[in-house]
Amino acid sequence: MVRLDRLAALVGSMCAVTAAAVVPSGLQSRAAACAQPSSYIAGEPNWHDPDSGIFGIGTTSTHEQSLPLPEQNARTGPRGSRLPGSSAKVSTSGLTWTLTNSNQSIKVPAKFPSVVHLDLLTAGIIDDPNIGLNEGSTRWIWKDDWTYSSDIKPLLPQLTAYNSTWLYFGALDAPANVSLGGKPIAATFNAFHDWRFDVSSIISAIANGSNTDSTLRILFPSAPAYAAEESKKIPFIPNQKTQPFPSVTTVYEIPNREFVRKTQSDFAWDWGPAYSPSGPLKPAYFVGLDPVSKTATQSSCSLVGKTSSVFVYETSIDIHRHGSVNNLPPNQKADWIVQITLSAVSTIDQKATLQVEFPELPGTLQNVTLSSGFFSPTFKKGDDRVVTASFKVPANQPELWWPIKYGNPKTYDLQLTLRDSTGSSTTWTRKTGFRTVVVSQADISRAERAKGVAPGQKFEFQVNGKVIYAEAINMIPLDVFTPRVSVDRYTYLIEGALAVGQNMIRVWGGGHYQTTQFYDLADQYGILVWSEFIFAASCGYPTYNSFLDNVVEEVGSLVRRKNRHPAQATWVGNSEGCVFGLIRASNLRGQIAEQRLGFWLLIHYIPSASPSHLPHSELLSIFAPLQNVFNASYYFDGYDKLFHRKIRDEVLSNTKAISYVPSSSTTGYFSLNPYIPRLNQSSPGDIIGGTESYGYNMSQIFDVDQLYTLRLGRFAVEFGFHALPSIYSFDRILPTLDDYEFNSTVVRQHNKHNPAGSLEYPFPADDGQGQMSQGVNLYLPTPNKDSDRRANLDAWSYATQILQYLDVAVEMLFFRSRSGAEETNRGIMPWQMNDVWEGSTWSAIEFTGRWRPLQYAFAKCQDRLVAYPQWQSSKQTLSLFAISDFDTEVQGTATWTWYDFAGKPLAPTQNASFTIQPLNATVFFSATNLSNIFPAGADSNNAWLKVNVKSADGGYGNEQIWTLPGALVRAPLQNPGLSLTSAGSDTFTLTAKGPGTAAYAFLEHPEGVLGWWEDAGESVAPKANRPTNVLFLNPGESRTLRFVVKFDRTGGDWRKDVRVRSLWDITH
Repeated sequence: MVRLDRLAALVGSMCAVTAAAVVPSGLQSRAAACAQPSSYIAGEPNWHDPDSGIFGIGTTSTHEQSLPLPEQNARTGPRGSRLPGSSAKVSTSGLTWTLTNSNQSIKVPAKFPSVVHLDLLTAGIIDDPNIGLNEGSTRWIWKDDWTYSSDIKPLLPQLTAYNSTWLYFGALDAPANVSLGGKPIAATFNAFHDWRFDVSSIISAIANGSNTDSTLRILFPSAPAYAAEESKKIPFIPNQKTQPFPSVTTVYEIPNREFVRKTQSDFAWDWGPAYSPSGPLKPAYFVGLDPVSKTATQSSCSLVGKTSSVFVYETSIDIHRHGSVNNLPPNQKADWIVQITLSAVSTIDQKATLQVEFPELPGTLQNVTLSSGFFSPTFKKGDDRVVTASFKVPANQPELWWPIKYGNPKTYDLQLTLRDSTGSSTTWTRKTGFRTVVVSQADISRAERAKGVAPGQKFEFQVNGKVIYAEAINMIPLDVFTPRVSVDRYTYLIEGALAVGQNMIRVWGGGHYQTTQFYDLADQYGILVWSEFIFAASCGYPTYNSFLDNVVEEVGSLVRRKNRHPAQATWVGNSEGCVFGLIRASNLRGQIAEQRLGFWLLIHYIPSASPSHLPHSELLSIFAPLQNVFNASYYFDGYDKLFHRKIRDEVLSNTKAISYVPSSSTTGYFSLNPYIPRLNQSSPGDIIGGTESYGYNMSQIFDVDQLYTLRLGRFAVEFGFHALPSIYSFDRILPTLDDYEFNSTVVRQHNKHNPAGSLEYPFPADDGQGQMSQGVNLYLPTPNKDSDRRANLDAWSYATQILQYLDVAVEMLFFRSRSGAEETNRGIMPWQMNDVWEGSTWSAIEFTGRWRPLQYAFAKCQDRLVAYPQWQSSKQTLSLFAISDFDTEVQGTATWTWYDFAGKPLAPTQNASFTIQPLNATVFFSATNLSNIFPAGADSNNAWLKVNVKSADGGYGNEQIWTLPGALVRAPLQNPGLSLTSAGSDTFTLTAKGPGTAAYAFLEHPEGVLGWWEDAGESVAPKANRPTNVLFLNPGESRTLRFVVKFDRTGGDWRKDVRVRSLWDITH
């Protein structure tokens, strides 16, 4: 793994020192760089720079929580944001803010940026909402209206030094009403983009005393109440409660989320609570323009372009090959086109001069850039956006940016120098990169079909003309209260993704857009980002004009802001919306597409069905209710208008560099120009688009034939299984010892699967709890430590997490094995990376940053070369695969050995050689019938298989374990006598000293430290420095592991409290 500094050189610094009254004879070819280090507030660059007239209006203390998160114990305290060390300091003007409710009965100090819940928590008005049943007891917060207010008098001396003053908000949760000095400024209805307001006259009136009110107020009305009122504008939307089959939308807890442009999971999801938080989410600034003193020297050393008369709040850099067309592969030999769009506020109509260059690029490129790098943008007075520059860079000059595994993620500083018509100038830089990335959904060619590829359309990522295999992961918001998120949490998650072999992160469309800080890190580390617009699991989004205008502005702003990031891989219109769109299309056309609609219905509505044996007549009877959906054409037309036209058109008008895909569940298109979506129209045998796989019939989760027959796709977009959180997370949220029960009310309330679908609280989550307990009972020993509630819940936590590990590993390996099958799978994207709170979810990394066993499964299954033991129960067949995501041929050897649970080899080790074609898989062994699979005389309940593959050059290797599904329940497990001894520093040796095999031995660190375990083997290159845990050890075997410490507040004392357990410990 490449080790990179966490934030070093992520964003270039900016500088200009210009005498406004003096016009130099010519622009300098290179401006001196300021030495100011970069910093962020709420994930966005901190623009606070009083010397240049930019005044941050937030508090110097923030809600950001560094890692490890402050320790919290719900039974003993302390709790929540009142914990020591749970805030950070930032550079800003340090205004004092106050939070009040609608009837003034609550008035407390506030931070900025913030949300209401956090300020109430800090003030002691509420306890941590995540604890116990506090989600229900704090609902009064989102039913009230809240106001943030601050007296701006401390800033008046600075602001009155300028003739023009603008108020800039990075983001305001929706809805919001802004006033200054008692004068209404604006009502805003979108949490996802910035806002600018000219407040010059109000500042002047306050300064001269004609207005004695100097208070800035931001009112946040109840978002659920606003959404409920907006919902009256369109026909009723059938949901899973009012029309269970099929619904047009999913209500999780609070209804009507579609009608307000804010984080959709604020209204709850099936892995998180319904808090509907509101507040000023991003930094805000007063910006002074047109200084009163015309001879004053203006110094600008922030991350934003600003002269005396121009404030550039958005710099878009769109780099693409000449002749590029969105969604189509470009000519890789064509020159690069660099298109720069500045969005700016100007005090006057004027022509300004802009110079651009890439200082790092060698040789003639710099001269070419300079000779053609002068442009004369025209700014109109007020808030204006103008394309200011478009120039060529020779095709072969820049080093390309590549995602990890495929090359170096090279970035360049683009330096921009702007001189306005007054002679004032400023220089700033933006990091960017040269790459092409296309989501190819081209038709499968005749030549490909002749090679066994199924007809239909592709779904693959092509980077710089090369098809890659996406080892991806799904990311949800990092916290239910985003102002708590610090740079540590972004860095930790991205470094963890890199460590396990992932090269793509999906920013899921039901949360919120990720920050500049996140994309900067992705650029630097080489992680592709699949970015979705914030629409999810609904075909009921409104399309009346005010809503559409709001969305179009949101989309344009987001695309321009993210354009410069080479990590940005695609814009996707929504998450799972095409599920609902497909159903609507079927209503309108009276068509039945068995593969696609059958696939979705089997996943979402009849998980117990056997898809491989479902006859056509039964499908017809299942689909019959589709003809009776209320206002079906209305919802389909709205979906088509929003995602196939409005959003798509706005994306394409702002970038030529990447592809637009209407939905994560897309089924492709017939034509790009004009755009004609395919929806569910396909021919028998076609495979189009991606796939999802959520199998909750527990008897089938390890059965390839039963579970996956109708779930084949070109790209596995979502799949996974849920598990309890660790006992350490439970300690943070369970208030009493009585709550430490698998089915206690608090434990159940922290499981949102399936969601309540209403405001019923507490909701028992019978589905999720039942699936976990049934799965453990079917496949693992059942915890029975009833004499110790905490120990028993701890055992249940471990058991469900091992079940999750096994289930998701099988799915990952299955989909990867299909890279060489008829659907030519080109990516896996398990659900999900992270958590928003301490709950029973699909996550691999818990809210606190603790790795579950699942994260180590990613390391084993998303490596470059992996083994895969595939079991087909209907055929009684075991096949051993070798799978590669290399784009070149791989040769290697495989070995496999059978053992019993006392560690005795049941047969001699077998071996085979293999050759894998690029991005492919191959079978090196297969046997049918248990008598041919297991060694002679072996008991299938007392046998386990270790499979190893290794590349011929010795650089890559992988180990996988297989047992017959259900065997671990009946296996004669014995005490492995696990011993853990220090091997120096952060390294430990794990030894099995007892008579039994240690099955799924899992090392755990205590609270107060974060990181992961890696193999410290010195002689086994493929294993060294790979994240490693969840081990099988035979009696007498040892394994040395090192803990990679990322954050530690224990002073090293954590080493005394490392523990290890295996399946044996579940019942002993």
